[in-house]
Order: sequence, then C-alpha cells, then structure tokens
Amino acid sequence: MNLDDIAAGTTVFLDANIFIYAEQQKSAQAVRLLRRAASGQVHGMVSTITLAGVCHRLMVLEAQAKKLVSGGNPARNLAAKPDRVRQLTDYATKTLALCNSGLEIKPILPTDVVLSLALQQRWGLLTNDSLNLAVCQRLGTHDIATADTNFDAVSGLRVFHPTDLIV
Repeated sequence: MNLDDIAAGTTVFLDANIFIYAEQQKSAQAVRLLRRAASGQVHGMVSTITLAGVCHRLMVLEAQAKKLVSGGNPARNLAAKPDRVRQLTDYATKTLALCNSGLEIKPILPTDVVLSLALQQRWGLLTNDSLNLAVCQRLGTHDIATADTNFDAVSGLRVFHPTDLIV
C-alpha cells in the first residue's frame, strides 16, 4: 500500500524517513501525507526517538548543503567541528516546526525498551525500529508509514510505503 492509501481518520505512525523524503522532495506522497497530518485529515504520530532522528538527519543534510562537512561519515566529521555546528540554524527551525505541526509526539518509556528487546529477537529489527514498534503496540496503533521494508514481515501491522521515491 502506498502513502496515499492511508484513509482519512487513520492514526498512523510516521517513520523518520518520511520526513526526510518530504524535505528532500524525493516523494510527493510523503509531502502529501505530512500535509494531511498537519491538517488533521490523518492523525500523525511520532516517537521522541523519531523526532531526534529527523533532527539529526536535517542537521547533517544542512551541513552537507552548506559544504561544512565532506567525506564518508559526515556526522562524525561534524561532531569534530563544533564551530560548524553553531553555524547551522535551518535544521532547528524545521525541527521546531515539526514539533508544532499537529503531530502527536509520544515518549519512549522504559517498558518500551524492554518490549523492544523482544521485538528485535522476534522480527530482526534494529533498535530504533523496535522501539518505534513497541510504542505502536503500547498505543494500539497498527498503521505505519515508512520507506523501510523491515516492517513488512511484522504481523498485525499495516505498512504504507512511498512508492514514488526519486532515488
């Protein structure tokens, strides 16, 4: 199912890559989904770990766009140059806008961490994905919007993908 298939009124968990593909204009479906969430047509939900991931990725993308970092590991290069981090502001503005966009932001609880360990073993998920799945399970959310295919095998979860990605 693609992102446009998410019915009005649906509560959907938004993975970090949806925000990045919308920001980079690599998926018109992602852009539309975020607009639908901002208008309340769909109930968009994220976790604090997703929000932090989006913030981090936006920071690195801004540093790359401004040519403040280069090389194979731009995050590590940026971390070694705090003076360059201080030059970045766009990522913070975008992150604050995301916080005020009408999305529901849910915390990661200690019980989510415990559950995520079992989800990692059961589904072969990495840490952030298993934490987000644990939050979804705690809240009774069965729909997720993501470009990742690692959620496809999770039973009881409806996964919506952007099918229009520009690579």
